[in-house]
Amino acid sequence: MSDFYQTLDQLFDHYQQLIGEMRGVLEQEKESLRVRDVPGLEQTTKAKESLADRINGLTTDQQDLFKRHNLPTGRGGIDRLFAALPSSPQVDAFRNKWSTIKELAEQCNEINLHNGAYIALLSQHTQRSLDVLHGRSQSEFVYGRDGARHRPAASRKLLSV
Repeated sequence: MSDFYQTLDQLFDHYQQLIGEMRGVLEQEKESLRVRDVPGLEQTTKAKESLADRINGLTTDQQDLFKRHNLPTGRGGIDRLFAALPSSPQVDAFRNKWSTIKELAEQCNEINLHNGAYIALLSQHTQRSLDVLHGRSQSEFVYGRDGARHRPAASRKLLSV
């Protein structure tokens, strides 16, 4: 196996490992959101940041590898490389690994979108609760020039703690 393919194989193995770990962390985040476990959310946020940094590092390594061999970088570059190569056991193994990586990444994206939507919903509920505590009704919102809803400058409190 040439140095290029050996390095690519190692990168793909690391991608699979890290993206698999990311999927697990996103599932943990989903569960923490479901049970509203704030410490759990803090842990998953830190883990996601760390994994994202490591995945970005692998992406940089992959792009450098491809540049050294005058190949296009990014997902499209990998797809084009494999499309141009004739079928062989080695190339087929790389294609399978790359397919698995893309599937894992898509699963991560779907879970992340779900978690983000859930966070947005919880944020809306929190904001509505705060509005009630501050004596603001939904009708007190006005639309600004940008088309977004804004609160008027004046408000009154129902109670204070």
